[in-house]
Amino acid sequence: MDFEAVIGLETHIELSTVTKMFCGCSTVFGHPPNTQVCPVCLALHGFRHLLNSKAVG
Repeated sequence: MDFEAVIGLETHIELSTVTKMFCGCSTVFGHPPNTQVCPVCLALHGFRHLLNSKAVG
């Protein structure tokens, strides 16, 4: 048998913006769990994400 080693890297970062990377939901620290979400954050079918221009600009 031939095997190929595949190594991945997962990176987590904290943005200095007031909204998330792919939607307009708030990122205020201290809110109760699951209260700063929308259909985009939840990856529901039919909703498209938009890149946060302030995070990459």
